[in-house]
Amino acid sequence: LRQRGGDLVVRRGAPVREALAVARETGARSVYASADVSTFARRREEQLETACAEAGLECRLFPSVTVVPFDALTTTST
Repeated sequence: LRQRGGDLVVRRGAPVREALAVARETGARSVYASADVSTFARRREEQLETACAEAGLECRLFPSVTVVPFDALTTTST
């Protein structure tokens, strides 16, 4: 990664707090993150969106590792 001119930032702590800290330290205007499906993760994403809005940052969530967004799937019963 370094040879390509990039850096890897590893943080420990509360995800929302650390995401905002990295954004502040780097002068970022946006926070991008992968969405998740668990109730815990969805609550954390809401907290991130709120914190970003309060800090004047754009917050963009993208589908996680699935091919389609998790809420686009439906089931049928037989």
